[in-house]
Amino acid sequence: MKREYKVYVNKVLSYISTDYKTKKKIKSDLLETLMTRDEEGMDVNPYDVLGDPLQVAKEFSENLGMSMINAGFEYRSKACIFGIPLMHINLGRNATAKGIVAIGSKSIGIVSIGGISLGVISLGGIGLGVLSFGGIAAGAFAAFGGVACAYEIAFGGVATAKSLAVGGIAVAKDIAIGGSVSASLMGYKQSFIGENIMQAFRLPSEKAQFMTEYYVQFPEFNVLKDTIIKAILKFSL
Repeated sequence: MKREYKVYVNKVLSYISTDYKTKKKIKSDLLETLMTRDEEGMDVNPYDVLGDPLQVAKEFSENLGMSMINAGFEYRSKACIFGIPLMHINLGRNATAKGIVAIGSKSIGIVSIGGISLGVISLGGIGLGVLSFGGIAAGAFAAFGGVACAYEIAFGGVATAKSLAVGGIAVAKDIAIGGSVSASLMGYKQSFIGENIMQAFRLPSEKAQFMTEYYVQFPEFNVLKDTIIKAILKFSL
């Protein structure tokens, strides 16, 4: 059985709210129609044979007295780059948006916004990207979220990163600033993990000592990291 048949039928079923047995019967009927035409050598493009999945779902719902799941809203820009739309908005149930700018329940794009989001810049309940924002956020460079994990910089209720982690609980290889922390250099408000108290500085009272040790341990100048650390120490503590 061709994959596009199953994809099409599952999309029709995604718009219908009914019991498993009825959905199974609808699925069987639709697949049988497509497979019969396929065996007879006729046109089997599901969209040409049966029509738009939403309209097919509406017809089944009306005929059988079933309820429709909110079909949502979809917009796809005509302008494309390498076949990818500049903007794709797909707000249907369990729908996926794919575009340079993608917005949807699930989204994949350069700029991606969604419940589950994957992109260079990603904003979502669960966000994955180079720069990621989300309830749960993972970023190749930076992440901001309730739970944030990144290679360079992470901000969150729970934050972990290689270079700099800032949060209620902050864990990093290099620098951690927050309530409870663990790192090579620690700025803490409540507690720290580690035996070397010379690497831990209570904030805000030991800001100056923290910065002195920071420049000793990390003498290579990094504009972004320096700016972030100074701003945190000045405005957040």
